[in-house]
Amino acid sequence: DEARAFGDIVDDRYTVSDKIEFLINKIEPGESLSLQSLFEKATSKVEVIVTFLALLELMKMNQFCARQSGLLGQINIERTIPE
Repeated sequence: DEARAFGDIVDDRYTVSDKIEFLINKIEPGESLSLQSLFEKATSKVEVIVTFLALLELMKMNQFCARQSGLLGQINIERTIPE
């Protein structure tokens, strides 16, 4: 079963924890970045998904927040300032 063999291929170059570290190092507290720019240099769909999951996890931990300038406006990701 050649098709079955290909189904077992896993792309594990990207982890959520690595992307969390990447985002924390990329955006300083109080700074922001457009959501679109986070994905511009992604080389695969897997990288986009893992980056998005890392961002959601950081938002859940109140380390990042998302802001939108208006209806259908650009979404910016902002690193929160620790209190």
